[in-house]
Amino acid sequence: MKKILCLALVTCLGITMAIPSYAGEEDGKGLEQAILAVKKVVAIPEDYKEFSYHTYEQETDWGTGTVWSLNWSSGDDKSSIYASVDWLGNLLYLEHYQRSEESGLAKVKREQASETVKIFLQKAVPGLASNFMEVDVENSLQDNYRHVFRYSYHNANILVPFINITIRVNKYTGTVESYSGVEAGFELPTFPATEGSIGSDKAQSSFLKNIGIKLTYQSYYSYKDKQLSVFPVYRVANSNKAVDAHTGEIVDLFYSRVRYGNAEEKAMDVGGMGDSALQNLTKEELDAIEKLGKLLSKDEAAARVIGQIPVNLSQKDILSASLRRNNIDVEKYIWQIYFEKAYGSVDASTGELLSYSYYSDRTEGKRDLTEESAKSIAESFLKKVANEKLAMSVFTPDYIDYIIYEREGEKPEAYSFRYNRLVNGIEFEDNGLSVTVDRKTGDITSYNNIWHDSAIFPSVEDVMTESEMMAGIMREFPFAMAYEKTGKNGDVDLVYTFDQEARTAMFEPFSGMRISFDGKLFESAKRPEYEDIKGHWSEKIVRELMENGYYLKSDSFKPDRTITQIDFFRYLFVPETRYYDDEELYEMLENRGILKDGEGTPESELTRKDAAKFLVRYLGLGLAGEHPEIYVSKFKDQVEIEYRGYATLCYGLGIMRGDDKGRFNGEKAMTNAEAASAIYNMMKIK
Repeated sequence: MKKILCLALVTCLGITMAIPSYAGEEDGKGLEQAILAVKKVVAIPEDYKEFSYHTYEQETDWGTGTVWSLNWSSGDDKSSIYASVDWLGNLLYLEHYQRSEESGLAKVKREQASETVKIFLQKAVPGLASNFMEVDVENSLQDNYRHVFRYSYHNANILVPFINITIRVNKYTGTVESYSGVEAGFELPTFPATEGSIGSDKAQSSFLKNIGIKLTYQSYYSYKDKQLSVFPVYRVANSNKAVDAHTGEIVDLFYSRVRYGNAEEKAMDVGGMGDSALQNLTKEELDAIEKLGKLLSKDEAAARVIGQIPVNLSQKDILSASLRRNNIDVEKYIWQIYFEKAYGSVDASTGELLSYSYYSDRTEGKRDLTEESAKSIAESFLKKVANEKLAMSVFTPDYIDYIIYEREGEKPEAYSFRYNRLVNGIEFEDNGLSVTVDRKTGDITSYNNIWHDSAIFPSVEDVMTESEMMAGIMREFPFAMAYEKTGKNGDVDLVYTFDQEARTAMFEPFSGMRISFDGKLFESAKRPEYEDIKGHWSEKIVRELMENGYYLKSDSFKPDRTITQIDFFRYLFVPETRYYDDEELYEMLENRGILKDGEGTPESELTRKDAAKFLVRYLGLGLAGEHPEIYVSKFKDQVEIEYRGYATLCYGLGIMRGDDKGRFNGEKAMTNAEAASAIYNMMKIK
């Protein structure tokens, strides 16, 4: 059961802009300050004798400066400390890697780890630690090998969601394994006073009137079942807006400037439906399609692309071409044409332009278009290439797409416009038309036409009203004051808003129940709170298993009820299979050799002999259990010959020792409490 537990050394911190510059010429004083900043927080073991560093320039919303990347190592690849420190002495990131083969139940309880974290915080963010409060506790409990603690800064007990810290503590050693802290250049901002703020009722009224919730269609494509499902949902209409807590006006929430990959990289992931929704065709399939004679040839497809995109290209500029089938609309074939400086795709049957990207690096152009002028250019183009679909779509303001910002004046290099498909009077957000227009040149640099012809849309008659749905959302999620960055400049304002989880949550519009991205009922990460195990002999075991991520998904544990085979496997594998359906769970069990042909009986009561067999296989000892002739049973009752090996191994390993009379009782159905005991004993094996 032993597993190697490790954290991969992080070499990329998700920085906005980082230009490495190995710093032989860097000021020695800066290096000294960076080293001391780390040593204030964590002790460097004496045997970590190898030391290296480099620097890079980083730009964030807080400022620009040098970040020091430091690394101490024992030299044997078994242990190291990596840390980064900014120009102000802020500890940005720390990772302490120590190779370990520990597994099973935690040696360090969460309460103990919490005390370690509090001491660490006082060192890492002195003067601020008391204002960091733990958040997202339930999701933090999902890591099997580390205690995870997530903190957000609070000013006067009001959440500041853009100042966060995450700390992970090893469950076996109790050491801080990683720390992800404030952004480079961080300085505590000025927080507006709460005096003069409007009441919650007035803020809710403004929210409902000016932001509200939205009924839309969403879709999910199952690659396993090769099936597209479309379903209506209610959700917050605009997750990037909030209510100013002083004026009641609607404000934009500010998000850090992001520099995306170049246009060529983006072009490789489009193609009408995106490459992920296209299948490469075999030679035999291509031959069969050609014989039908219903599709455009490569040259015809290239001509359609060239004739529809506003760039001067010719057939001689073609680098490659491919014909693919669409996974979702299986009757549709797509020609993808790659040019030296452009990419385009067309419907191989109709010649309709499905996507286009122009990835020249030219910077000329002095038009300095306004957003309205750029939108006019975009719509003129759409009327030429997709007029019918444009008529069945609606413009979506505040659509966030590939907008790359320049430093001068924060003007965008390009404007992106989105038109969502309209069905039954509501938007289908996964379908529509999008166009990007270069601000300086007026060129259309990209276009996408995503439209599921085969989609089936459920009726939206008799859905809950917006006010009914909003009342349900507010019962589940608090609508409260928070300090957020707002507007282009990222100034900090006091606003009323939902938290990020609520702003992105989706709800089934007939019942109001929360649903997941696939349209199924949402499964909360919250662990159950069993009231029916108090005083039961299994209470301590059940609670310790729960702390380690093992529990039955039910409001009550019912310790003396017999357990079914599927519930036993759910219990045993819950940390890694929370989102598996029954079929996926049993497929995994068969792949791992825990279940063999004919042994899968999900709803049957699990006998003690089968539990022994499955637990021995879980430990990787299945082959040893298959040879009963090498064992002498330690149990007082008769154990079936084919189960003797499994039962004896469980006895010897301390997993199942039998009843108080030493009997194995192999035919007896196992209870939930007995299952917990067996799993607990197995997890304690070294």
